[in-house]
Amino acid sequence: MDEKSKRLAFAIVEYLTTVSASPAVTDDERESLDVASQCIQDVFKIDASDDDQVQLFSMKPASLMSVFDVYLKTKQAKSAKAAAAAPSKPKEVSEADKKAAEDLKAQGNKLVAAKQYAEAIAKYSQAIERNPTNAIYFSNRAAAYSGNQEHEKAIEDALEAARIDPNFSKAYSRLGVDLCTLLATPTMPRQFQKAHDAYLKAVELDPANGTTKQALAQVKARLPEVTEPEHSADANDDDDEDTQQDASSVDRGMPDFGAGSAGAGAGADPLAGLAGLAGGAGGLAGLLNNPNIMQMAAQMMQNNPGLAQMAAQMMGGGAGAGARGGAGGPDLASMMNDPTIQQAMQNPDLLNMLGGAAGGAGGRGGRGGRGGRGRRG
Repeated sequence: MDEKSKRLAFAIVEYLTTVSASPAVTDDERESLDVASQCIQDVFKIDASDDDQVQLFSMKPASLMSVFDVYLKTKQAKSAKAAAAAPSKPKEVSEADKKAAEDLKAQGNKLVAAKQYAEAIAKYSQAIERNPTNAIYFSNRAAAYSGNQEHEKAIEDALEAARIDPNFSKAYSRLGVDLCTLLATPTMPRQFQKAHDAYLKAVELDPANGTTKQALAQVKARLPEVTEPEHSADANDDDDEDTQQDASSVDRGMPDFGAGSAGAGAGADPLAGLAGLAGGAGGLAGLLNNPNIMQMAAQMMQNNPGLAQMAAQMMGGGAGAGARGGAGGPDLASMMNDPTIQQAMQNPDLLNMLGGAAGGAGGRGGRGGRGGRGRRG
């Protein structure tokens, strides 16, 4: 036997000797322990009474029991750590909780339609407490966070919705919307690749969604190195009815409220009328079709009433009529002498946006009098 085996056998013999000396052991048990000890010594060619072997093989002052105690404590600690790291089993959701969660979701949808985003977030959060396994609730709350300009939280909810249901296309389109919105903020790092990947996944899962395809194309325009993806023909189109949405709701990250949720005419986006400045095609019109720019412009107008007034005057009477350039348009000279408009024109973000539009339009300024016909909101 090798020395390591003899050391272990010697420790076992010492342990049996300790047990044998215990007053709790009967005479018959002590005799059995002595026989076992002698058999081990014979097999491993050791002698527990030999001082030289005691010096060579003994673990004293440690003992086999003390080593075993250390092993048990270590194993227990590792088991506790592994249990803490293991994902908890999703709780079983009762039918009553599922129904209550659906009712709360419906209330949240109505609140978002009324642009009461904070109240909608509270309703969706209550729905999630009742049923945290439904990706739709996280997706809709992401939309409410987006409307409330809390885009980081919207991204977290979109990612959670995708984790719960990797085939839920709306989760990825929501993620793309809010990533693009953050990209429009100068203080945020450039993350076009992440936005591209999110939109790409959404298109792969829902290839019939033209609005998401358009958003993907706009992001790809900033990524020349990305090639056109090949989309699978057998994408999943068997989502819950809440995953179906109209085209106008995708760009803004809103939940599905049905056909009556999208207004028109006076309720449309006032910035859409500015498309007439570029003749309805290219330049500023192209920017107005970009969800990133529209989000940034909406925030600019909200923070500066002068921008909203300027947009309204350029529209010449509402988004439904469009911008009326030429003889039928507003008096630009008097408009630009308005102190409110002059103050608004000092906004660097607005100047950059209009400068980009002018560069994109090129030499087509002479066609500006035709104006645009406006967009439905």
